[in-house]
Amino acid sequence: MLSIGDAFPDFEVTGVSGTDPASAFAPVTRNDILGKWSVVFFWPKASPSSA
Repeated sequence: MLSIGDAFPDFEVTGVSGTDPASAFAPVTRNDILGKWSVVFFWPKASPSSA
């Protein structure tokens, strides 16, 4: 778990950058947000339900 002052780990994800479906998704890396205020959130992929 990260604490205040810890460095955020390197990452590469697909982020939402607009509302136009043709260009709404773009890759984002740690270097893209360095030096900028950022809010990072995520949620786990849905697990298949067991029957």
